[in-house]
Amino acid sequence: MDKNFPLLVVGLGNPGREYEKTRHNIGTYVAYYFAQSAHVTFKENSKLEGYVGSGLVDGQKVIFLIPTTFMNLSGRSVHKCMDYYKVPLSNLLVLSDDTYLDFLDIRLKAGGSAGGHNGLKDIETRLGTKDYARLRIGIGEKKTEDLADYVLQPFTKEEEIKMDDIVKLCIQEIKTKVLSAACG
Repeated sequence: MDKNFPLLVVGLGNPGREYEKTRHNIGTYVAYYFAQSAHVTFKENSKLEGYVGSGLVDGQKVIFLIPTTFMNLSGRSVHKCMDYYKVPLSNLLVLSDDTYLDFLDIRLKAGGSAGGHNGLKDIETRLGTKDYARLRIGIGEKKTEDLADYVLQPFTKEEEIKMDDIVKLCIQEIKTKVLSAACG
């Protein structure tokens, strides 16, 4: 990460109230509460196809983006936002759900495969590379034959109780492994 440029934190999910509390929207959920913890508010920007907010987190400028496109078209919003704010690829961090990780597990990676995630695939297509940071947030292994059905299910009551733990874990990971590296 280059500390001379803002960090762009993108929370992936689908737009609309019917998707708010689904497993697929955990990236959006974490980005929203991370921004809120930094006293950042979002404004809709139709040209960038997303809700955007910015502020300082541990002395580093951070731009938060929640695309208003559906998951499969997330790359449009990400690409537009990176161009508009002149964010280099090294300063992009995408938050997404991951069915290969247990609930409450997270994995920060500098690049790699989309792993079947259509939002990540679209970002890779639009940016022309797989080399961007992503924080994968475990939503548990699919419990149905149809992956789309599983990721669009709401969290269980037991899982909802632990959502604050996920947010805190993700924020801590971003602060210690991404932001502190830029400031150090």
